[in-house]
Amino acid sequence: MLPSSWKAEIEETIDRSVESEGQRQQALNHKNATDIAAAIKSFGESYTARHNKPEKVDKVKRAIDLATLFLLFVTALFTALAWWTFGGQLDEMRKAYGPLKDTADATKAALVAGQRAWIRIDSMAVGGAGLLAKRESVDAPIAFVITNVGNTPALRVWPYVKLLTARDSLLDEQAKLCDEPTRQPGQTLGHTLFPNEQFPKNIGIGEYSVGTHLSKEEVARGLGVDNKTIPLFVVGCIDYTFPTDPTAHHQTPFIREIDQNPVPIPISIDDGLIPPGKLVLREHIVGIGRASN
Repeated sequence: MLPSSWKAEIEETIDRSVESEGQRQQALNHKNATDIAAAIKSFGESYTARHNKPEKVDKVKRAIDLATLFLLFVTALFTALAWWTFGGQLDEMRKAYGPLKDTADATKAALVAGQRAWIRIDSMAVGGAGLLAKRESVDAPIAFVITNVGNTPALRVWPYVKLLTARDSLLDEQAKLCDEPTRQPGQTLGHTLFPNEQFPKNIGIGEYSVGTHLSKEEVARGLGVDNKTIPLFVVGCIDYTFPTDPTAHHQTPFIREIDQNPVPIPISIDDGLIPPGKLVLREHIVGIGRASN
């Protein structure tokens, strides 16, 4: 048997040999890995250099620009063709729809003309206690008697009335006043008047009147050269609708001049309260011939 010391030396020699071989193998692996990494890096740089040349980039950019222009051209051409086709179809639709619309409009017009309400003003007068004329203001309730002479009910019948002086433009003020209901599509004011129905039956007790008023400034602006007399006018319309044309506003217009009765002398702000029996509403020449619609 070998001595124990030899055994230890042999084991130590074997261990150093194994350790040396491991280190050599580790160094060899590291060298191989470094060589492979360097080769990959070199290949990558070579590939990048070959494919990133300025002329290559310019060619690619030009190709992209040309493709973009071509696509834009195709899109514009397609859009133009689509609009041209749509325009032709629209013209055909108009040609086909035109006669149908004309027929429908004519049918509706015939229906409205044959089945409609007509509001007639039978009489107008200063109502209530009369006209109160002062330098501070002028107040006059205006009473109506109206009749539906049409063959369908008149709906939402409502008077629009305004007191004016000779300084005012009567037609312009009437137009503005009677345009009010057309700007209020949701308004439900008014009452219903059936065919051949008169409302009210008379002026006086149970009369239907609407108050009108002039302010101090309006009175001062409307006075005559004598600074006393004030020519007064009542303008407006009776607004209504009916079942065959419910969205349209039909109106009976009026322009009346307030005179004293029986002698047509001007109203004076010194007159104070003038009873209804001493006043008359005469149709003014500006309003003569203005028909209902």
